[in-house]
Amino acid sequence: MRARIAERTRQDMRTNKLLQVKYGRRERNRAIQRLHAISSRIVAHARRTKFGIVLEDLKGIRKLYRKRSGQGRSFRGRMNSWSFREIQRQIEYKATWSGVPVYDIKANKTSRKCPNCGSSLVRVGERNLKCVSCNQTEDRDVIASRNIMMAASVYADRSSKGSGEGESRRQENAGNPQSGWKKVSFDD
Repeated sequence: MRARIAERTRQDMRTNKLLQVKYGRRERNRAIQRLHAISSRIVAHARRTKFGIVLEDLKGIRKLYRKRSGQGRSFRGRMNSWSFREIQRQIEYKATWSGVPVYDIKANKTSRKCPNCGSSLVRVGERNLKCVSCNQTEDRDVIASRNIMMAASVYADRSSKGSGEGESRRQENAGNPQSGWKKVSFDD
């Protein structure tokens, strides 16, 4: 919509600016309203099923889409307008109100190990990875999400027991357990 406005009002900069501000605010408000609805559903589902919420730590993601990084201007604009932190913020405060635990997990190298046996994965096609020992093939995002979930469950177990004799409670030391993941569907 804003692109059409810019095209039709390129001769009159005052009108262009007024309309761009109006429709930009409208677009932002709609996005925030949609994020509130989605985050409320996520927290309500986690509360109803008595699960915690695991979020990927996305700090520093804006550094990937700066000028002179090889991407085009429109692509950088789309990626930097992504409101990833806003939904995380809303989930965190709504979960705190509801008493649902929230874990921020670093997702470095989560799609390199098999979530079932812990062995290395081999690329099959563009998005699929295969475990050579389990002989299982799955999408790399599914594998990463299962590994993040496992890291969060180990992290939650260690932090609930308290820190032992100088034992670190950081996620990097949590490791990747052999099995125990649970598939959860989100049907509302």
